[in-house]
Amino acid sequence: MDFGVSQSMMKMIPGLIVCFFLSIPSYGKSPVPEDALAETYWSTLNEEAKSVFLVGFRHGIGPGVHDPDTLRLQSKEIPKLIPLLDSFYKTPENSGIYLKSAIQICLMQLKDKPKAQIEELTRGARDTAANRD
Repeated sequence: MDFGVSQSMMKMIPGLIVCFFLSIPSYGKSPVPEDALAETYWSTLNEEAKSVFLVGFRHGIGPGVHDPDTLRLQSKEIPKLIPLLDSFYKTPENSGIYLKSAIQICLMQLKDKPKAQIEELTRGARDTAANRD
């Protein structure tokens, strides 16, 4: 039976399979792309795309998060959060902070959490960003 696959393609298949299995161990060591997004990504989005990103982020967190330090993003907060994130990333020291942390910091501002807690989380996120490079 001929499936339209040439002999040379058939010879490549074992090599592709080996490459696939060799890449699996390194996958777990690299950050998941969405965990590595910061200001350089956020600044490329228009208002609609920012809303879509935050909706996806909200659903990605899921209802199973029981960490008391993680604030829940409500859908009604998304339009208020976008300008806070835009403003947050206008501070040069915040440009390397990953979106996940930036969202938490801005949610703390939105929910009127104590300023000392917000500053502590911001300092920690800045230190993490500075030491990542």
